[in-house]
Amino acid sequence: MTNHNRVISVILILLTIPLVGLGTFLAYSGAHAQKGGSIFVATLSGFNEVPSVASNGFGFAIVTISEDEKSITFELTYYDLANVSMAHIHFGRDGHVGGVAVWLCGGPKPACPTSYGKVTGTRTASDVVALPAQGLNAGDFDQLIKAIRAGAAYVNVHTAKFPAGEIRGQLVPITG
Repeated sequence: MTNHNRVISVILILLTIPLVGLGTFLAYSGAHAQKGGSIFVATLSGFNEVPSVASNGFGFAIVTISEDEKSITFELTYYDLANVSMAHIHFGRDGHVGGVAVWLCGGPKPACPTSYGKVTGTRTASDVVALPAQGLNAGDFDQLIKAIRAGAAYVNVHTAKFPAGEIRGQLVPITG
């Protein structure tokens, strides 16, 4: 195998990895949407940050609101980051910076995978953080659900290089 062919093989492998992740994400999303739950997804990139940042990192998030609206389950997957410190759901519209409403990993929750990985879990009213400047009280799960449904919530992954956030994605509903 020539060096040229090796380079092409490596490039094809590197391009395939994100596509496999995206395919898994879309299959997972579609399966959950068919169950009739309230499913929201986010595509995370540095360009979605406010202000935008130049990053090779990217990711996907799926947030499912339970039928009784007493909990959310989530799956956050990200790639090509370094020294991830924390990830959250923030209370804010697209293009605006909002406060942390719910921790996904880091801080009071288990540590985040440092460069790439998947974080899953369930969050309830006890996980909602107070944001007095934005009118969100600790434990006010109903307001969190309203914010998600109104398009006023986003997922943000923070790193040592970009402490305010390296990749971000607005939560949007899956529509059938």
